[in-house]
Amino acid sequence: MVQKVAVLGLGIENLALAKYLAARGKRITVCDNRNQAALGDRYEMLQKLGVAFHLGPDYLNNLDEFEQLYRSPGLPLFQPELVQAAANGVKITSAMRLFLELCPCPIIGVTGSKGKGTTSTLIYQILKLHQERLGRRAYLGGNIGIAPFEFIEKLQPEDCVVLELSSFQLEDFDRSVNIGVITNITEDHLAPADPLNPNYHKSRTEYIQAKTNLFRHQKPDDLTILNIDDPTSRQLIPEVPGRLNTYGSAPQAPGAWFSKQPNGIYSIWWNVTGKPELIIESDSIQIRGEHNLLNITAAALACHAAGAGLESIREGISDYTGLEHR
Repeated sequence: MVQKVAVLGLGIENLALAKYLAARGKRITVCDNRNQAALGDRYEMLQKLGVAFHLGPDYLNNLDEFEQLYRSPGLPLFQPELVQAAANGVKITSAMRLFLELCPCPIIGVTGSKGKGTTSTLIYQILKLHQERLGRRAYLGGNIGIAPFEFIEKLQPEDCVVLELSSFQLEDFDRSVNIGVITNITEDHLAPADPLNPNYHKSRTEYIQAKTNLFRHQKPDDLTILNIDDPTSRQLIPEVPGRLNTYGSAPQAPGAWFSKQPNGIYSIWWNVTGKPELIIESDSIQIRGEHNLLNITAAALACHAAGAGLESIREGISDYTGLEHR
C-alpha cells in the first residue's frame, strides 16, 4: 500500500526530500504557510512530480489524514497540531532522521553554538583530499545549506558524509552519527526569532539535550569529540556512550590541543597513538584566531578517526581559507 505522507515546510531540506519520496511512489502532500506564488519554481517542480499541496495559514489543519509527517527543523515539536497528530497515531519524523536511517556510509556530524560551519567544512575539505586519493568521495550537507537528499543516491559504502547539524535538526534524533563533534554550547535559540522558522527551545536544558542527541545513541565503537575548554561540553563527558577524544588549549590524551611558542607562532598537536605529535603550525594556516585553532584541532581528530592520514590533514588545513560569509 502506498504510504500517504506530508512534508511540513518547503525549505531546502524538505524540497529535496519531497522529490526523493515522490520519485519512489509516495503520495506526497506539501504543507506550507506560503502561497503558490511565494513558492515559485519549487511549486512548479513538485507539481510536475504529482505532489499535492495544502498552502496558506491553515496548512497544519487535518494532519491526522496522513500516516507520516516530515517536519521542517523550523517547526516546533510542541506545535499544537503536531502534538495532536502524534496523539492520533501519526508518525512524526524529519528528512535528517530518514537520511541517517538510509545512509550507506559513515557520517561525521558537527554541532555547536559557534564554529560548527567552519569545523564541518574543514573536515569535508580534508576528507575530500583523503577520499580522492583512494578513488572515493566525501560529501558535505546539513545546516550548511546543502540537502543530503540531493546526493543520497550517489552514496557508496566506502564514501563518507559530513553533516553540519543544528539543535533543531537534532532535537528528535533517535540515532546518532558515527563520529560526533560538539564545538561548544552557549545560550542560543531560547526564543522565537524568525517568523518563517519559529522553532525555539523552551529552556537551556532542552537546548543542551538536543545537542547531545548527536552522540547519545552512539555504539561503543563510535567516537565523540568534545571541546575541553567549553564548560558545558566538559559536563557532558560522563554521558558519552562510545569512545571519547577531547581538544583544547592544554595537552589532551587522547585528543588534540594548541600551544603558543615564544616567537608568537602557535603549534597544533595531537596524541592519538600514545605520544604527542605535531600536526601543523600557525604560519601554515590561513584562518586566524584562537577560536579557529580550536576548530582545527577538532577537525583533525575527526578526520583521523575517519581514516585520513597526516598528509591529507596538513594539506587540508593549510589550504583552508574559511567560509565565504565569515
